[in-house]
This record gives sequence, structure tokens and C-alpha cells, in this order.
Amino acid sequence: MENGTSGHLRSMNFKTTARLILLFVIISSFKFKTDSLVGIWMYQGEKKAYAKQRKITEGPCFIFKKDGKFIIRKNAGWCGTPPISYANFEGTYSIHSDSSIIVKYTDWRGAIETEWKISSLSKKWLKIKSMNSRLTSN
Repeated sequence: MENGTSGHLRSMNFKTTARLILLFVIISSFKFKTDSLVGIWMYQGEKKAYAKQRKITEGPCFIFKKDGKFIIRKNAGWCGTPPISYANFEGTYSIHSDSSIIVKYTDWRGAIETEWKISSLSKKWLKIKSMNSRLTSN
């Protein structure tokens, strides 16, 4: 009886290990389509995500273009007291295979480099998490 149980457990461990390896391969190979990222994105607080827009809005947003160009529309200066003036700041972005985006732009503070991790991306919604952001000397 022990040999039967032991063999069954080894078989279950092999199946579990194989499933975990397959799951890891699927997750680590997560890639998103650049075409889905291209467009105008505006933050929707109630959804904690960015919604794709058809046109640039009056408020803050960011724009990914096909050629790697990036525009972020945000406060034109340090003051956040309404009425807020917005400005467009240009830069670039690059996509990495681990589902992260590196964004570089210059605003009123100087040159900025930010890394975002994409947790989900569809034709209409984008969820990202800021991994780090820093002023650079460029």
C-alpha cells in the first residue's frame, strides 16, 4: 500500500511542478501589443486605471505615439492650487519585455526618467504601477 501511495504522491508532485513551470513561463512571457498602448490615456480614479481617449482633454493625460515619442500633460509649474494651468511636456518611451515601460521627459523640474510596470492593458483600459522615478542630469 505504501508503494502505491508513494508513487501517487510522486506523480502528483511531478504534475504540480510541471503546472507551476508552465504558469511561470506564461507569466514571464507576458508581452503587450504596442498598438494597444499607442493613444491618449486619462486617469479614472474610480477605476484606478487609465481610460483611452479619442482626443486630448483639458486636464492631465499622457500620450504614447507609434514612433516612441511620449507627451505628458500635467501641471505647468509647482503650484497645485486651482485653477491649475496644464502644459504638454515631450519625451520618449521604450518598452521592455518584462512588461515595463521606461519614460523620459523634461518638465519644469528638469529631466525625468520613470519606470512603469503594466499590470493590464486592453484596447480601452491601462493599469500601471510606478516602480521608480528620478530626476536625471540629461
